[in-house]
Amino acid sequence: MSVQEREIILTLIENDGANWTLLLNELNYSKPTISKYLDPLSNKGIIEYDFNKKYIISDKMLKTWLKTKYEQNGRYPP
Repeated sequence: MSVQEREIILTLIENDGANWTLLLNELNYSKPTISKYLDPLSNKGIIEYDFNKKYIISDKMLKTWLKTKYEQNGRYPP
């Protein structure tokens, strides 16, 4: 997983999903760059675009594991 993909995933976890505006504000990437990394994450089944027009983590196991590691260690794993 690339650094950019990791940052997107963590942004989605910390904000319980995100729309384009939030992603653009939280990440210092352009729209094409964000799209470049959202597409593979979506194709892998890690994220999805939900009916509330937000990107969310669809891989519940990954989301739970990351949250648990954060609670235990005070940071997300590298």
